[in-house]
Amino acid sequence: MREDLNWLILLVSGIACAACLWFASHAPWWGAILAAIAFALVNNTPFVILHEAIHGVGSANPTRNTAMGVIASWMFPTSYTIKPCCGGRST
Repeated sequence: MREDLNWLILLVSGIACAACLWFASHAPWWGAILAAIAFALVNNTPFVILHEAIHGVGSANPTRNTAMGVIASWMFPTSYTIKPCCGGRST
């Protein structure tokens, strides 16, 4: 996947997540429920980008790949720097 598309997807999902959270805090109860459902669906997207970055395929440039992983981890409740153990490799 092209790197610029990954950045665009990360940006759009971040904006959508923020919009869902804002709407949930300002809406009536039924609107908050709808916003929570939308947030639950949209917030999986940063995890996908984070997963790609952990495996080093978010960007061909290692510095930008790390930046992408760190930013994605801000939106998903986990850490980019704590990588799974895969026999000493992250891929």
